[in-house]
Amino acid sequence: MRRAAFALGLLAAFLVAGASGQASTAPAGGDASTGEATRQVRVLVALARGDFDREAWLRGLTLALARNGLVSGVLRARSAESYLDQANRQDCALVLEIETAAGEGGSTRVAWRYLDALSRSVLAEGSYAAPEPTERDLSGFFWDEVEAALPAAVSSVRYTVFTLKGKPGSTVSGFSPKPLVIPESGELEIVADAPSTYRWRATVPGSYPAGGVFAFLGTEGAALELPDDGLPPWSVDAGLLMGQFPMLRYDRRFLSDRAFVGFELVSYSPGIFLPKDSPPDDRPPLFVFLPLVQPGIHVGARLAAADSAFRPYLSVGAFTRIMFPDFRVLAFDPVAPVGILPAIGIEYGTSRKLAVWVEVGDHLYFGPNGYLIAASNPGNVLWISDHAALEIPHARFGVRFAP
Repeated sequence: MRRAAFALGLLAAFLVAGASGQASTAPAGGDASTGEATRQVRVLVALARGDFDREAWLRGLTLALARNGLVSGVLRARSAESYLDQANRQDCALVLEIETAAGEGGSTRVAWRYLDALSRSVLAEGSYAAPEPTERDLSGFFWDEVEAALPAAVSSVRYTVFTLKGKPGSTVSGFSPKPLVIPESGELEIVADAPSTYRWRATVPGSYPAGGVFAFLGTEGAALELPDDGLPPWSVDAGLLMGQFPMLRYDRRFLSDRAFVGFELVSYSPGIFLPKDSPPDDRPPLFVFLPLVQPGIHVGARLAAADSAFRPYLSVGAFTRIMFPDFRVLAFDPVAPVGILPAIGIEYGTSRKLAVWVEVGDHLYFGPNGYLIAASNPGNVLWISDHAALEIPHARFGVRFAP
């Protein structure tokens, strides 16, 4: 019987421990029955000047308040005159004023009051006398009365609401610990302390990302409308290969302007004449005409958001080389008819419609004889195989227009 009683007692102890462990999973400062966190505010502490260790008192009071789950932050007033304005500028919904005076028998008398930073109305106040506190007292029981009045003061701070408006499906960060999603109605109400300031950023489907700072002063009907500046569906490039030969591109842009696929055409006729050595002729030609064009396709990805000033990107393409001897007959280049072109580049948006870009790419040619490819391109080949040759990297630059 004793063993049975011991076993039943042990089982009961485990059940009680398990129940208490489950109860402790509610968020700090929250309601264990709902699992929802209670409201939190920032508190500005204004401590009157006096004959005491001001830094020790402020440090102890800050620690005492910070332990309370209703407090998201504690700030110190910079001056005794304009601390309410400071509270409004720094998003403190609550102000705690502390005044001290010498009491009877060497005691200290403390007068305190909580104020609503926006309305400046007194939410709670009181006073008490206590023995001269030590530094340990200041971070503990000395502030029990002040801390006990905190829940009533927080509950009296006026709740205010503003409306977030935008395209359904937009994701907005900065207003809560987790990003918010605009519902199908296109509007989302946010409960916030007044005043409060938010640095926000939004990802809007099919539009440029947006961001900024929103200052909420508690005005009834206040709203923040997310910009809806549509992303360009396509773009056109004009540039030069190696500073000599003109090229055109047309790109389709998708996946929030992070990816693109397009067509490219490089023409070697005409090209700007840039001789390696000065020709004997005093008046060299301005242009060179090579009967060759290089059409191709490519895909790529941009590595920065659409609203970034500098946007690096990667691409890879495949091309063919078409000759037109005597400018009459079209034929594939017999030496290097096809190739691939990996490239890395960066663009700088002078505006949302116009950007300048520069990239470095490498032609990898394929043909019947790699050594013949190298011979047709003397001094510019890095690697040769039986049926391929890799050209040295070359630069391209130009402008990009997007509607």
